[in-house]
Amino acid sequence: MIITLKMLKLIFTFASKERSVHSMIRRCSFILVTAFLWPVITLSQSRLDSLKNLLDDPDPARRVETYCEIAEIYWQSSYDSSLLMATNALNLAEEIGNMELIATSLNMTGIAFYLIGDFASAMDHYFQALPISKEM
Repeated sequence: MIITLKMLKLIFTFASKERSVHSMIRRCSFILVTAFLWPVITLSQSRLDSLKNLLDDPDPARRVETYCEIAEIYWQSSYDSSLLMATNALNLAEEIGNMELIATSLNMTGIAFYLIGDFASAMDHYFQALPISKEM
């Protein structure tokens, strides 16, 4: 999104009608942050929708990678959903016995636990992934 001088003038004209400088700054900040974050949120949602369609892939390894990508997108918005996707990836990776994907999924699950604030579980998953990663 390109913010033109005309848009900035409109924002500051609107904000200058506020009674206090603090109120003006707060309103301008909200408008600018919203303007910059909207494309990011929209792109993430469309990427997420595309990835969810790939979960029907018959190749289980590709589904594990897709679950990991979805978990990473959820790092920005929903830690619980990130944990769910990472756990799905881990379960599927263990089911197919792919050590590289198991290590990746363990790390993704560890990151999700870290974001939730469960540091003990995060470290547990990191330490499970470490010997597997060293073998490769």
